[in-house]
Amino acid sequence: MTDKAKQIEKIRKLMALAAQSSNDGESANAFSRARRYMANYGLTMEDVYGKGGPSSGNSAENERYRHDAQSARQQAEAERRAREAAEKKNAQYEAEEKKRRDEEYFRQQAEKKAREQQREADEAFQRQAREFEARRQAEARDRKAAADAQLKSSSAVEPPKQSASARWNEASFNKIMVVCAVLAGLYFWSQNSKSDIVAPEPQPVTNTQSPPAQPSPAPQEIAPLTISGYSIKSQSTRYCVSDDISDPDLSTIRRVQFANDHSLRIDNNNAMGLKEMLGHGVYRLINDNTITLSSDAVITDITEGGRTFSCYGSLKQANRAARVLENKYQAQIAQDRAPVAPIQPVAPAEPVQPVAPPRPQGINIYEYSAKSRDTRSCLEDGTQSYEGSSVNYKLQTFFFVSPSEIAYGKNTSGIRVIQAEGNGMYKLETGDEVGVDVFGTIQRYWTKNMSFTCFADSQELVQYLSNRAPQQ
Repeated sequence: MTDKAKQIEKIRKLMALAAQSSNDGESANAFSRARRYMANYGLTMEDVYGKGGPSSGNSAENERYRHDAQSARQQAEAERRAREAAEKKNAQYEAEEKKRRDEEYFRQQAEKKAREQQREADEAFQRQAREFEARRQAEARDRKAAADAQLKSSSAVEPPKQSASARWNEASFNKIMVVCAVLAGLYFWSQNSKSDIVAPEPQPVTNTQSPPAQPSPAPQEIAPLTISGYSIKSQSTRYCVSDDISDPDLSTIRRVQFANDHSLRIDNNNAMGLKEMLGHGVYRLINDNTITLSSDAVITDITEGGRTFSCYGSLKQANRAARVLENKYQAQIAQDRAPVAPIQPVAPAEPVQPVAPPRPQGINIYEYSAKSRDTRSCLEDGTQSYEGSSVNYKLQTFFFVSPSEIAYGKNTSGIRVIQAEGNGMYKLETGDEVGVDVFGTIQRYWTKNMSFTCFADSQELVQYLSNRAPQQ
């Protein structure tokens, strides 16, 4: 097909559209474009339709053009509905995403508040435990001082006086002893009467028994420090491994177990009692070692001689932890022994100048005319709100600055048209889309987040808003 035949076919379609269109503006625009094409290419009506002139309005050709025009309008309407459905779905997705982000934020805030409350509760518990321990030690010191004072006072007390019956018994006993001594003296004198030796006079015997000693009061025993939350689970044997990878006794597994709720046994040695409570779940033994307990009173680690041992529930876990530390130690030794590669000087990188991407090439819109330069007032869809007899809405102005550029607001630089999508739809370099009628005037404008419906004057806008006002 030659160029002349193509132009004739295009003029025939425009004439058929002008004849079949129910819109006066669309019909006039189609007829005007057909006349321009005929003038540009020097064609007449006889060249287009032959000597018989144009066919009647009921011809098959005109019916086919009318059907094509109607199909094009339906396709454009279907694309518009699909685009609006996609925008609605995108808005719903963004709303759900915002809701999810808000819920995540509130959940994090709640967890942060819960952790802060737990920390304050732990600090209060530790503070109360320290105060209780201080009071207990003060009371123990007071009891010990009172016992010592009572013991000293009891040793300095004079022996109690004897009763009258005790004194009478003692006097009778003394008299009997005197009589016995006299009789014994007479007996010895009668036996030794020829002797010149005179028996000495017996001395009275007195009762020299000391009064019974008063028993000293036994000092009161101080209750031992016990484990808070002690249970059957606390009695399990724990296997502890040193946390220091350079420890020579890294492979040595320490066995730690509670003997009771106030003493501890290490490696089956003698049980050691608890000396004091250092904090929540931290205790000091009588040999100045410290142990740390979990919330259920199970030993988690023990400090001995400046070394810390982590404790595990089974020997297998302890051996695994020891092997991991041993492997780290061997890897560190190998790294220390590896030769150090010389550091090569690195030349400073040259600064890279950012290069702006080339601007896409623009195309002219097919429907462009003198009316395309008219400033269109476009309503942002969804912003209208009705309050009684008044209505609030948002407007934006759009207009063509050239056949391939469109601008909005007070901007003087236009946005290029880069792709024709058919049926008066064009794509811009910013990703926006614009829809025009047969005169090239802007009818609709779409962005990623908004859509606009455009009007020729304020009367048309008022009519549009009144048609969509809620019924009273």
